[in-house]
Amino acid sequence: MEKKDNIIELVDEKIDKTQEVDEEYDSKDTDVVVATKSVKEKKHTLASKKIENAKKISEEAKATIDKCMQDIAEDVEKLDEVKINFYEKSLNPSELLLEKQDFDDDMLVDLPDSIIELADSKNSDIEIKDISSGIFKAIFMALMTGVVMLLAWYYVVTSHLGMSLIPEKILDLERINKILEWTSTQLGQNSNANIGFIAIVLTLLIVMSLVYVVTMSIRASNNLKLADKTENDISLYCTEKEECKKKMQLIRKHIQDATEIIKGYGIVIDEQVAKINRALYFEDADSYNQLHRSTKEEFIKTKALNKQIKALLLTPVAESGILTQDSIKVLGDTKKYLDKYVDELYSEHKENSQLI
Repeated sequence: MEKKDNIIELVDEKIDKTQEVDEEYDSKDTDVVVATKSVKEKKHTLASKKIENAKKISEEAKATIDKCMQDIAEDVEKLDEVKINFYEKSLNPSELLLEKQDFDDDMLVDLPDSIIELADSKNSDIEIKDISSGIFKAIFMALMTGVVMLLAWYYVVTSHLGMSLIPEKILDLERINKILEWTSTQLGQNSNANIGFIAIVLTLLIVMSLVYVVTMSIRASNNLKLADKTENDISLYCTEKEECKKKMQLIRKHIQDATEIIKGYGIVIDEQVAKINRALYFEDADSYNQLHRSTKEEFIKTKALNKQIKALLLTPVAESGILTQDSIKVLGDTKKYLDKYVDELYSEHKENSQLI
């Protein structure tokens, strides 16, 4: 029971405080207006900060993707340089050598450019709309409301007093005084033009102020909704760009690995060509069939190396910003074959050293 009484006392205390706050706001109307204005300004400020933050994040994400694309472009340029050098100094001479001995006629006539299709980042860029305070629209709406009210009031008064809508004089003071005096009587006052004028002006100001405040409040709320939506969109945009970045990093790693592998193939194929030329010089054979068995093996190795590296050169690396499965497989197979060749080479040297 004691615990229950304590809870009731707490609730009563909260109610008393709420009533005190209500009485305070009832007694200070100006404080309410200031508070409303403060809330509106806070909403607009918050919305502006969110929009500015979204723009900053968008620019950073775009700059990161642009940097990735620039890095890939530089890597592709290096890859093409290595490919051209490899083709002219290693692959083409080796194929000509094999063809001359009627061992291989499957020559690579033209060296294709690196086929790397990256996703178009411009098409996926997010558009962030700016927000405005809406003050000009609010002023315009308040003025239009005041004009419409004034015209409507003028129509009602002239109709009630049996006056024509269009005055005979531009500035008919007697007509104006009658209208103002009638207005004062509708407020329960004596016929007094000054009271009528004050009543009209105050009514217009109050209504126009309300229209202004409501319009500004609606704009502030809409701005905040737009900012929240933009914040959500920019989050999805950054997630998308992060995925794009990861894919580009994979493409770049693939290009760099391919570049080093081509360099490696250039070295071993040059060595194969040197071995075959040495054998052809000393064996002085008229045809491939007359060559020594070990020399024939070098021909077979060279042809196999050429076939494997040509598969790498002719396979597209990426399509629509994604590494192709074929390029991944071919790169892996080409690297394995090179590693196997090097392992066998060192195995042969090891056996020879043991014999010595």
